[in-house]
Amino acid sequence: DKLHISGVTRDSTRTDSQSWDIGDSTQTLMDCSNMDNAESWSSSVDHKFYRKQDKKCVKRQDVIYELMQTEIHHLQTLHVMAEVFRRGVKEEVQLDADAVERLFPCLDQLLLFHHGFFSAMKERRQNSQSQGQNNYLIQRIGDVLLQQFSDENGKRMTHLYGEFCSHHMEAVRFFKELQLNNKKFQNFIKVKYSRNNYLVRRREIPECILLVTQRITKYPVLLERILQYTQSRFYAALCWMNFYINSSAFITVSLFFSWHRGA
Repeated sequence: DKLHISGVTRDSTRTDSQSWDIGDSTQTLMDCSNMDNAESWSSSVDHKFYRKQDKKCVKRQDVIYELMQTEIHHLQTLHVMAEVFRRGVKEEVQLDADAVERLFPCLDQLLLFHHGFFSAMKERRQNSQSQGQNNYLIQRIGDVLLQQFSDENGKRMTHLYGEFCSHHMEAVRFFKELQLNNKKFQNFIKVKYSRNNYLVRRREIPECILLVTQRITKYPVLLERILQYTQSRFYAALCWMNFYINSSAFITVSLFFSWHRGA
């Protein structure tokens, strides 16, 4: 079944218990690499089209663009963790399932969750294109944000990031332990970096884990900036309040558990 809310399509048949499929992963990485490399919306559309828009509209499109681009970067980090590091420690280092989960808690669920968000934003962008493939104006984004960050999805996000962040220090300690005591793991890490894999980009596992924990703190800032440049402020404010109520709670809980486990 497909879930349709205010023009947003979301696959409701997949659950947190399902694992991330390699086909999904490869396709999403291709989607990510095919997105714009421009620094902003202003520089990604035709100059004449850009000049027709008022200043407030341009600012709003720039922030929405930043939200999408940073979500792509977040997905890329998750895919590096799944398809480079996790697969490697399973197949080459031959760690058991419990050890793999200690290094990469909730990874499949996070991939499913953020793939859904990315797909919804990408669909909204495609439906907003006009006057040529590169030109688009995303008029409505609040319904996408509201669906992603409130109600059941908000609770799921709270649970996932609470779980991931609470195991942050434990995962880093386990990584250091493997580096010291496991020869296969040492060789695996050394080979991955010596091959200069463009997906890895010199990021170690602890750095990837840290990037994931930091991502959740970026959404309130981006959403508040979208609100600042939105004319229909009542609906936008509703979206922001729903997200803030959810996010502030689980950020606090996540940071507390992260500190508590590391103490």
